[in-house]
Amino acid sequence: MTSRPTRLASVDTGVFQRIAEIMGFLHEDRRIFFNNFFGNEEWSEKAFHYVQENDTLYTFCYIPAYCWIICTVLSMCFRAQPTITDQLMTSLPKTVTQLFVTFVSNILANHSQNTDGAHTARELLTSMGWMAEHGVMNHMIVFDERHLESFSVRNDKHLFSSFLMESGQPPDVDYTFLHLTLQEFFAALVHFIDYNADRLQETLDEAESYKDGRAEIFLRFLCGFSDSSTRSMLKSLMWEDCLLRLPDMSSPGSRRKYRTKT
Repeated sequence: MTSRPTRLASVDTGVFQRIAEIMGFLHEDRRIFFNNFFGNEEWSEKAFHYVQENDTLYTFCYIPAYCWIICTVLSMCFRAQPTITDQLMTSLPKTVTQLFVTFVSNILANHSQNTDGAHTARELLTSMGWMAEHGVMNHMIVFDERHLESFSVRNDKHLFSSFLMESGQPPDVDYTFLHLTLQEFFAALVHFIDYNADRLQETLDEAESYKDGRAEIFLRFLCGFSDSSTRSMLKSLMWEDCLLRLPDMSSPGSRRKYRTKT
């Protein structure tokens, strides 16, 4: 069993006969991971140097799963350009929110080549986002067919398998997001795709009522979306009517109200 520290605090570890604590990637472990992931000395060196200069991303690399996400996003950026230039390096994501925006937008860019295109993508992201938010608020990371049906999530599209994993055999099939943080990202993103001021306020009030940390990353993503530089990145991922209605949670008053950081 793996768990975030905030969740582990409420678990009775006395029921386990043996406990092993995995400390995560130290500096040299991270370098080895980057070298193995890219298999290209120039790419791995530039990627590792870039991440090392960004305290937030470098700290995230302590967790192997985040290491994979960061390397995946950077490799997407590198492949999009014939040569790695200084201009490309300065345009790379600098925050965790921007990292996930880049990750999702690259997947959507490939998906848009299909005939059903943007409308299907928006429809799936919306339904998947509301299911993700339901999971975040209810400490749920495993979903089944009933949840997909309840939130109108269609699993017959190629885009679905880009974000959710399927396990088990019919009729007992379970679905999980590639990573809990990706679920929290979609839970926040849906409030911008399908924005409603009253619903957002209700969700924020509910998130604030939980004292076990379940909504902390979700709230950080919400504020991260309000950053002006992140807004410009959203243009390739969002739709113009959504961008015009985005709430501004980056003001000092909003930060005090929601007691979270961008």
